[in-house]
Amino acid sequence: TFTDLGGSNPCVLSFIRSFGDDIVLCVNNLSRFPQAVELDLRPWEGAEPIEMTGGSRFPAIGELPYLLTVAGHGFYWLRIPAHQVKGGTGLPASEGTEPRSQEEWLAEEQQVAHAEQAARIPSRPPIERPPEATEQSPGPAGTPAGPTEGGSA
Repeated sequence: TFTDLGGSNPCVLSFIRSFGDDIVLCVNNLSRFPQAVELDLRPWEGAEPIEMTGGSRFPAIGELPYLLTVAGHGFYWLRIPAHQVKGGTGLPASEGTEPRSQEEWLAEEQQVAHAEQAARIPSRPPIERPPEATEQSPGPAGTPAGPTEGGSA
């Protein structure tokens, strides 16, 4: 099944995929910039997520929102051990969530694009370079810039 978690940041797509006793928390940063997100993971309170690509253990899920920081275009796939979840599988009672309509999906995409645009750092103005040095201008320590007349010294 698929459970959209929402979250505090529209640049981060987070959801739960579950099948039987397998529960996977997927957190995807859609921005090129690092993003923080707070997730309501209370249905899985007590579980210690395990990162699936490296096996790192994450802090236990508690009553407070679960804070994650995700690198630009980064993601986490976290396995939630079902045997650690208080009260069973941890799947919310309203598990049969309806799929989003195209209008809802487009509205969310526009929010993500707007948030990403607002996070961009303005570019610096171009650097103005001094005019090219001419032969009349003196070189270092008062010597002429161009070749001297009369050959070698």
